[in-house]
Amino acid sequence: MKINYVNNFKCPAAIIAVFSAYFLLAGDAQANWILDLSAATHFSGAATPSVSQIASVCKINSSQVGLLLCQFGNNGKQDGVLKTSYNPSSNLTKINYGGGDLASATCLIVKCGNTGSYVWNLSGWNGTDSIDCRIAQNQTECEIYGNCKLPNHVVGSVMEPSTIIASMLLMLPFGISAVRILRRHKAEPSLAFAFDSHSNRHSGGLYPNFH
Repeated sequence: MKINYVNNFKCPAAIIAVFSAYFLLAGDAQANWILDLSAATHFSGAATPSVSQIASVCKINSSQVGLLLCQFGNNGKQDGVLKTSYNPSSNLTKINYGGGDLASATCLIVKCGNTGSYVWNLSGWNGTDSIDCRIAQNQTECEIYGNCKLPNHVVGSVMEPSTIIASMLLMLPFGISAVRILRRHKAEPSLAFAFDSHSNRHSGGLYPNFH
């Protein structure tokens, strides 16, 4: 049996698959969380801002500031419970998500030596977008505070509902093609049996008689 795959593909389901693949790939792409210097709060001095100062920037209680999720220094220093989930740029102005547990962050602190520290409120950050600090200082260290989105630091990822729906729509045309093929296979044996019965009718039985 010869199957015309071209005709099977030319259906509305194929169009749905194309758009589903586009949105599936677009949904996985990382965006930039741009932090302008004008949105930061500056604290002078080389010391790290206190918990109460951080809480005042984020408009939360001191008990809600959270843990030190990740800390990166220009000397290669790495610390924090999520230090393996994120990767900083060499100048500490950009932080990328590399996989693993996600941060439910409260703030980002960028230290600039003796000139002080800059604190940004990260309450709206989704944990996967790249953080891009628009800062041109002598950055020496950056820190992210908050909590983990996944309990017990279980490494893994949770698919978004939009991703699941897009994946299902992507498989829709293949399911339609499979149903068409099964219908054709179901119809062809009946035709073959009718042809064999007609041929054997002239030979006197199910098998030809050679006597």
